[in-house]
Amino acid sequence: MNIGADDYNLKFKYTFLNQINDKLKKLNNTSEILEKEERKCLFMAKIIENERRIVKLSVDDVLNIVREYQRLTRKSCCYNHTREILAQNNIYIPEDV
Repeated sequence: MNIGADDYNLKFKYTFLNQINDKLKKLNNTSEILEKEERKCLFMAKIIENERRIVKLSVDDVLNIVREYQRLTRKSCCYNHTREILAQNNIYIPEDV
């Protein structure tokens, strides 16, 4: 009777180890997929960064931009004149790194 029980335990352990091995393979594949996605995201970030960047502005940043806009366009008479004034002047905001 001990031989049958030992065979059953070995078969159970073998099945359990195979299931664990399969799950580890799936995890490995998942991590490889995630690494590829991370590389894609990094590549996308570089492309976006080279064209335009999205910067989150604080309330103070927005108020400073509005203040600078009002200062520059104080003597503007119309929309086109405002555009010309703004095109001739750069408005900078600090970026947190």
